[in-house]
Amino acid sequence: MPAAGAADLADPSTMTETAPDSYLAKFETTKGVIRIQVTREWSPLGADRFYNLVRGGYYDGVTFHRVIDGF
Repeated sequence: MPAAGAADLADPSTMTETAPDSYLAKFETTKGVIRIQVTREWSPLGADRFYNLVRGGYYDGVTFHRVIDGF
């Protein structure tokens, strides 16, 4: 899917697309690929928001930190 563009990040009111029923977001990291499977039925508003942020490039260049179990 094509990126919506950085301009959308400056105006969140333009980021209102409805997410597909199910989709996969793929993030490439220095430690490998992270894939997040989203099912819109479980959280429609959250799925729509995440979908629009990914399409808009919000997560491009973001640093992810490791998660330590029990910390």
